[in-house]
Amino acid sequence: MCFLSPALRRIVTALSAGSALIAAAGEPVILRDFSDSARYTVRKPFAVPSPDGATLRIDTTASGDEWTPVFLTAPGMLKPSTTYVATFRCRVDGPDMNTKYLCFLSRPASSGNGALDTMFERGGGSASFRPVRIKFRTGNAADYAFQIHTYRQLKGEISDFRLVEQSREDSYYPAVRNAAPYTGPWGGIADRRKGVFDRPAVESGRKRRQGG
Repeated sequence: MCFLSPALRRIVTALSAGSALIAAAGEPVILRDFSDSARYTVRKPFAVPSPDGATLRIDTTASGDEWTPVFLTAPGMLKPSTTYVATFRCRVDGPDMNTKYLCFLSRPASSGNGALDTMFERGGGSASFRPVRIKFRTGNAADYAFQIHTYRQLKGEISDFRLVEQSREDSYYPAVRNAAPYTGPWGGIADRRKGVFDRPAVESGRKRRQGG
C-alpha cells in the first residue's frame, strides 16, 4: 500500500481537478441554460423560461394539435456534420408515455417533416426530475437545430440544460447518474409548417409505428 503525505495528496488533488477543468474547457458550450434568449426560440405560450433562465416550463394543454413544437436552438448555433451532447433534467405532470411525452429532435429548422432528422428521442416518463443525456450528430444542412416538441397535450419542465459541442469522439463528458436508457422508437416526426413556429407540427395522416 502506498501512503501519500498530506502535501503530496494536495498536489495530486489539484492536478486531478485541473485535468477535469481542462477537459470541460475543451467543450464549446452552445447553451448553458435558458438565460440567453438570443440563442434559442420558444413558442409562447406553450413554453416559457423561468425569470432566472434555469428552467423551461412547458404547457401544451391548450394546443389543438397532436404535435406541438415548443423550442429550438437559434440559426447558426449548431454546425453541420458535428457531434453534440445535451444534458438536462426533465419531468411531466401525470406521466404516461403511452399517451403523451416530450420529443427531442435534431432537425433542420427549414424542414417541414422528419426526413432529415438525425436524432429522435422521447422523454418525460416521470413526475419527478430525471437526468437525461443525449448524444447526436447533425447532418449536412446548415440550419440544423436541437428541437423540443410535445406529443399531445402535457405540462412539464426542463432544468439544468446544457448543450455542448463534442470536438472529438473521445472527448470527456461527466457521467449522468441514474440516467434512464432510451427504449423508444427511432425515426422522425412528420409535420407541416409554414415557418419554424408559424403553426404547430402535426402528424402526417397516420400514427407512427409506436408512441407517435
